[in-house]
Amino acid sequence: MRGLQISDPTVAEDGYQDLLTSIERKPLPSLEALRNIRRLMAVQNPKAANVKVEELIDARLIRKLDENGYMDKIAAAYGLR
Repeated sequence: MRGLQISDPTVAEDGYQDLLTSIERKPLPSLEALRNIRRLMAVQNPKAANVKVEELIDARLIRKLDENGYMDKIAAAYGLR
């Protein structure tokens, strides 16, 4: 509440509950989202269209955390669904 300068506990709780339902449990990168960003960036800089988004992603750390159960443990601790 302090960090966001929210004085009403009800508003803070509602925002927190919204966050819990909308946050990705496992934040793996999305190729489709990166392709969309590349498309939008290419409007300003045509060289961006040549970027291979598959080469931008290195999800090894997230995958390792997921494989050893850490992601599920954190999700459970914070009540993520």
